[in-house]
Amino acid sequence: MRFPVIINCCLLFFVLLITGCRTPQAEDDSFQAVRKRGVLRVGATGDYRPMSFRETKSGKYWGFDAALAEDLARDLGVKLEYVPTSWPTLMRDTLDRKFDLALCGIT
Repeated sequence: MRFPVIINCCLLFFVLLITGCRTPQAEDDSFQAVRKRGVLRVGATGDYRPMSFRETKSGKYWGFDAALAEDLARDLGVKLEYVPTSWPTLMRDTLDRKFDLALCGIT
């Protein structure tokens, strides 16, 4: 019965050792960059009612997520800028940092 206790203690020791040797992650300062720039860029497809949809004539975005984006920009004290994207280009646009966050029907 003593053998499993020794193995468990060794496993616990190695787990703690490996966890303690992790490289610290860089702090994400995305919101600081948004505040400094003064604009929150939101990637949106504008084709997903009722979450978000874009009026073709005015270009204005409507819907639950659009209202959320407006509230977020207001709370941050910055202007809101929608960056049009599409489902086929969404991942590439995100990786290229064309916008600060993807919202409006994008989970």
